[in-house]
Amino acid sequence: MNGQGEWRFSPAYDVTYNYGQNGEQSMSVDGYGKNIPEKSFFELAYLCELDEKSVKQIFAEISEAISYWGSIAIELGIQKNSIADIQKHLDKQYKQYKSIINSHPKSLADQRSVQRPSLKKRG
Repeated sequence: MNGQGEWRFSPAYDVTYNYGQNGEQSMSVDGYGKNIPEKSFFELAYLCELDEKSVKQIFAEISEAISYWGSIAIELGIQKNSIADIQKHLDKQYKQYKSIINSHPKSLADQRSVQRPSLKKRG
């Protein structure tokens, strides 16, 4: 996200699912590759000049976008065992960070609701 609050696409390594070595993410947050403490997200946000409400909104938007994972994966022909493995990991992450998501006011989440991406081929 830039200084005007606009998102842009990240390089593929940042968005491609990776099981990681020993369950560690490729990119760490505050030195953590897994089991990232919630406070680390808020400390990083502070350094990026984001307030607590913005952090909670971002977590809510990500949670909403990830909720489409299973149906998109099926449409893309991803193997069922891979879908199940990834979903298991996503569920674990959701459970770990749901307090951030659940503390987010619904009205704020509705202001910037994530739209399910279209899978239609372009050009």
